Amino acid sequence: ALEIENLKIEIIRLTRENSDLEEQVEVTKSEKRDALGKLEATCLAHQQSVVSYQQSPDKKSSGARVPEQRVEELESVVFSMTEYLNAKEMQIETLKQVNRALVEDMDEVVDDTVCV
Repeated sequence: ALEIENLKIEIIRLTRENSDLEEQVEVTKSEKRDALGKLEATCLAHQQSVVSYQQSPDKKSSGARVPEQRVEELESVVFSMTEYLNAKEMQIETLKQVNRALVEDMDEVVDDTVCV
């Protein structure tokens, strides 16, 4: 009876942990969607900046340095956001793996409970 009670407590703990992980996955997915939106906006701004620079009649004037600098800044932002997205994707994958392991553990605990 004590063993069954301990298994029930373990199932409750694993279920709660599983719910927490599912919530983390949803938060991470939302953060990824937000970052993708920002990345898309930044890429668009970058493309517009490049086109504007290429269409400027006098690229060698002192005013042309500002668009070049802006292009470099945007490229840096795009790189940073890409790195951020890659990290989020790895985080989501890790959470999925942990979630699968927890489900397997819960299945084992349930199987052990049924066998007792």
